[in-house]
Amino acid sequence: MGFDLYGLNPKQNTKPPNGLTKFHDEDGWNKWSEMSDENSKEYFNMKDQHEDENPGNHFRNNVWWWRPLWNYVCVACGDFLTEADQEKGGYNDGRNISATKSKRIASRLRKLLKQGDVQSYADEHAKRLANIEDEECDLCDGTGYRVEPPNTGAGDVDCNGCSQTGKRKPWVTNYPFDVGNVECFAEFCEQSGGFTIC
Repeated sequence: MGFDLYGLNPKQNTKPPNGLTKFHDEDGWNKWSEMSDENSKEYFNMKDQHEDENPGNHFRNNVWWWRPLWNYVCVACGDFLTEADQEKGGYNDGRNISATKSKRIASRLRKLLKQGDVQSYADEHAKRLANIEDEECDLCDGTGYRVEPPNTGAGDVDCNGCSQTGKRKPWVTNYPFDVGNVECFAEFCEQSGGFTIC
């Protein structure tokens, strides 16, 4: 599952190259069946370059990256993000964040980046995750051997969840936090003209 954020009125620093639209149908959808492998490669290279040049159009995180980022934003910007903004931002069901709030998020994050607060938080987050003790593997009931997937429980098949140790990192350790992700999000917020979380 991922979180795709789209700018509501994004700043357009460059125009889309013609190659992005030459394989669109009349409704703007790509005609994938008419694209060769070479055309697809060219298309995605142009698309990536256009998105890099226009960061207010789109921002994407998978669930693992988004949840810690949004939690940090909620704490840092809790004085102007409503409870509904904060709660709904954790779901990809179309919550809109206004242009005013988006600019304020960008400004606040840039200030915290400059002050070193984001780096300190990232360091503490990584340390917190590293210090969480392993837990009993739930795929094999801590034995190192499981029943045939997709079933779980003790069995006689090597456990692919814990590499036969009977222990594994807790699920929460899959949620990283990174300064670079915050920088990209701040840039998106600055240029998005407000955004929707899908």
